[in-house]
Amino acid sequence: MSGINGSWDSFREALDSDDEFERDELAQQVATNRDAIVFLIDYSPSTMKATTDTNEPFVKAVFSCVQTVMLRRIMDRTNDLIGVVVYGTEGHENALDYDNITVVESLNPLDLPAIQKIKPLAKSVSDGGVDLQQQFGTPSTNYELANAFLVCNNLFEQIEKKVLKRKRVFLVTDEDNPHGLDGPRRSAALTRARDLQERGVELHLFSVSRDSEPFNFEAFYAELIGVDKYKHIETRRNFEVFLAEILKRESPRRATFSTLFRLFGDDARLNFGVKGYPLALIRKRPGHTWAYAMGGENKPVQGRATYICSDTNEPLMEEDMKGYLLYGGEKIVFTTEEQKALKSVGDIGFTLIGFKPEDKYKLYYNFMPPYFLYPDEESYKGSTRTFAALHKQMLEMKKIAICSFKQRAQATPFLCVLKPQAEILHEDGRQILPPGFVVVRIPYKDDVRPTPKQAEEPIRASDDFIDACLPIIEDLRIRGGYRPDSFKNPALAKFYHVLAEIALGEELEVQPKDDTVPKHRGMHKRIGEKIKVFNSKIEEAVELEASTTTASTSSSASRATSRTISRSTSNASDASNLQELWEAGRLDRATVAQLKAFLTQAAITPERRKADLIRQVQQYFQAGSSSAT
Repeated sequence: MSGINGSWDSFREALDSDDEFERDELAQQVATNRDAIVFLIDYSPSTMKATTDTNEPFVKAVFSCVQTVMLRRIMDRTNDLIGVVVYGTEGHENALDYDNITVVESLNPLDLPAIQKIKPLAKSVSDGGVDLQQQFGTPSTNYELANAFLVCNNLFEQIEKKVLKRKRVFLVTDEDNPHGLDGPRRSAALTRARDLQERGVELHLFSVSRDSEPFNFEAFYAELIGVDKYKHIETRRNFEVFLAEILKRESPRRATFSTLFRLFGDDARLNFGVKGYPLALIRKRPGHTWAYAMGGENKPVQGRATYICSDTNEPLMEEDMKGYLLYGGEKIVFTTEEQKALKSVGDIGFTLIGFKPEDKYKLYYNFMPPYFLYPDEESYKGSTRTFAALHKQMLEMKKIAICSFKQRAQATPFLCVLKPQAEILHEDGRQILPPGFVVVRIPYKDDVRPTPKQAEEPIRASDDFIDACLPIIEDLRIRGGYRPDSFKNPALAKFYHVLAEIALGEELEVQPKDDTVPKHRGMHKRIGEKIKVFNSKIEEAVELEASTTTASTSSSASRATSRTISRSTSNASDASNLQELWEAGRLDRATVAQLKAFLTQAAITPERRKADLIRQVQQYFQAGSSSAT
């Protein structure tokens, strides 16, 4: 039990949700609870080496990532704070006057001037960017990592503590043992790092392996970061890879709700608290605001709604109005209190209804994006213990739970399935999937719609078509299954890209890539010939159907006579053609209909698949050839 509890404890702050669920309810929370990130960047001779994909110094790739994070957040999280500190510089610029440490950007709310300050550091010199050695001087190894942590702490102290929901330092370095065997400097760095952590600041290490040797985490940073694998991110000297790792960690983590889970009625001894995190939500473009030009500036427009009586055209106050619903053609009027009473059904939180075998859950029952449930020990003491016991038993018994859930006082309760998710660890002990419950909303009886009736005689493909289609499907199979992180929304990417270019007044170097466009050249290389074979089967079927239709238009008597003659003629012709194909080793060119007709004429029961039919014909001719010999 302690192992499971420990996994939840380490993952509590690691839950990642990039979207705010129900933005109207979270707007106040977002405005008052800020996330603060300080990028602490190692400026050294090794980090000045070029990346594998951009041929620019790796430090420039880091600044480019910082700019990307700023551009992502400036749209809907302008209250967040991002700072940039570089250590190992020749000169210094910081409030504490420590050598070899330069504060490029203090912790300030995001705005265009901050992005403009980072932009020349991210651009290549040939495109108008600054030379980093002219900006920061020759890289120095005389820095004190302890002083770099003190500078970061000083930046956080300048911000009022109450408005910072989360404080993080993203340390980017390829030096696994910054002070070597220098005991005092090493000890001082560890002490200052622990001071930061005691003040609620999280340290996340982005380690970059050098070309000649891998990054040795155990040399120094294992003691500094601790055993939490989530806070150590191993990356490569590649811009795309590094950017992907940064974006995974920069997103805010925020629970949608914290509520009570009732196991058995009102028995408080069996209740526990849970937090819910949205796992997937449709991300949409932010809405625009109307403005008018005044004195060279765009002034926001404030909208107001006025209700008037349709008979007298006089304005009405809110207390003068009531809502109504149509019932049998009659307008049934409700007061505000009566409308609230209509919605007050059930208790807030989860209420257990019962359990079912896990195979009874069907994928098409999913009614909305899922939540992830996690024990809320802070609000309800003992929740982790009860949560873990329920989770363990449901996993062992392969059960799912059916519950009723009401999120808010005025919300409508809905049915849901609680599916236990087991913890999955990587070979190195890193957590891939956390233990918990996935909450999936399921429909009521009133929500279910009947499916369309099936045809009495469903259309079925012939074995010939199936055999030709199988290799196409196999070669186009997505290896490893669908991964959402491999497909960005192309409409959103284009929108934000154009918006950033308009705001910054210039074209951005990195163009948005549409991951949903099929790779036609590679697809043609893999399945081009197989598609030709499949098309030939279709053409043969069309020709066969056309000939059958033409033959059916003759009279009944003529049809009977011609059928007898044509059967013997066609059989002889088919036998002659098939023998020629067999002798040439090309029986695969014969159609299924020809093969079956030949075998039937030869008093051989035809098999179902084309490959088996070819084998039967080969055996027939081989037997005839042997007897003739």
